[in-house]
Amino acid sequence: KIVPQINSLTEGLQVQVLTRSNAKFSFFAPESYVLLNADGYEYNRKGDSILKGFVTSDRTILLKKLSMNFHITKTNMNIQNIEETEKSLVLTILQTQEKQPNELCFESDKKIKSITFNEREIKIIENPYRLELGAFTGTDTLKISF
Repeated sequence: KIVPQINSLTEGLQVQVLTRSNAKFSFFAPESYVLLNADGYEYNRKGDSILKGFVTSDRTILLKKLSMNFHITKTNMNIQNIEETEKSLVLTILQTQEKQPNELCFESDKKIKSITFNEREIKIIENPYRLELGAFTGTDTLKISF
């Protein structure tokens, strides 16, 4: 595993990762961040504010800072982008897991009003939230409204 470049940007930390098979990495993230362009990650599993992620090919990942108190605690999907407003978060997700269920777990201090995936409403369970999104191809959108 090689990390040839790390850039501090206004929106977060950009890291270039080179790997021959599977690269794992960790970040200390005591505030709200979302990891973009990774194949999956977990956050705060041991209550230590550590974000552990992985990639299966060369790419640039972005640890993007959020202004609201929102944490994705576990996902096995590649989050390509996140757009944040006062009333919603919109995640652009790339399907990467063919055999495993597509899963997203998160915590939020704000009360969730609705969650839609591919323009279909998803039933809201309790906080922490766990979503199984089923199979899909290509890129799709998940919208969390507050």
